[in-house]
Amino acid sequence: MNPQSELGAFVRARRDRISPGEVGLLDSGQRRVPGLRREEVAALADMSADYLRRLEQGRVLPSHLVLDRLADALRFGPSERTHLQNLADRARGREAPTPADFEVRPTLLRLLDALEPTPAVALGRRCEVLAWNRTGAALDEVVARQPPEERNVARRVILNPTARELYPEWESLAQEVADVLRLNSARFSDDMQLAALVEELLRESPDFQRYWDRQSVFEKSYGVKVLEHPKVGRLELEYESFEITPLTGEVLIVYTAPSGSATAEALEDLADLASERAALSTRRDGGSRTPPSRPRYGRAAHGRGLDRNP
Repeated sequence: MNPQSELGAFVRARRDRISPGEVGLLDSGQRRVPGLRREEVAALADMSADYLRRLEQGRVLPSHLVLDRLADALRFGPSERTHLQNLADRARGREAPTPADFEVRPTLLRLLDALEPTPAVALGRRCEVLAWNRTGAALDEVVARQPPEERNVARRVILNPTARELYPEWESLAQEVADVLRLNSARFSDDMQLAALVEELLRESPDFQRYWDRQSVFEKSYGVKVLEHPKVGRLELEYESFEITPLTGEVLIVYTAPSGSATAEALEDLADLASERAALSTRRDGGSRTPPSRPRYGRAAHGRGLDRNP
């Protein structure tokens, strides 16, 4: 789908999913279409219904002013506005080149070490693991056991059946994965590895196809992630996400729990397990390996050089 048609499809999908009450309109309960009627959105955005129809069909490219009015009418949040603008920029031929793959800085590694025993993970725009600390790696043992170049959270969540056992709220997490990838796909449209990842997930997972077709977007900032960890039990983790380098799509995610909570106690147990495992690995290798708090990290594009045993 070309960017102009994708922009129209995005607007249409968002129109279908917003209720009259959300924009201050009365709902008679006798609607034949989901969401808002085209005439209602057109009136809210100060345009004709015919213009909105052609826009949704990908036949016109709106000005920035029109896009702003549409975003206001449909109550877009920051992520939706960013996505709408990215699609419009692509349709106008204003695509920014995808930045070079991130080289993990020593300062980031020191930060991850300093955060122990708080779990922390750095993710790239393709949901690949760039770096983590020991407790962060211990959150998902399946990913931690994979070769560094294969550590990808999107593939783990969507394609590995055991993800549903680890994540009791799998449906919402899988939708979040699709939404993050959609946002990044428009933002970094010439990233061929990102495009190949999306194609793979669409091909291999009907569920992902369904989530992708919802045309929603999401940018990690904060939230809650729930895990049923096989070693320490249920974890209800609150996370904050921080941009590592501007305009690259790489983020640092830090997971915490309220002091004294069951999750906080479980995190202490998880950190102890991670430390014990790292100490055993070091002794097994005769102390020749990098100390467990400082795993080796190479090029972040593919996670090369990541220590295989957290």
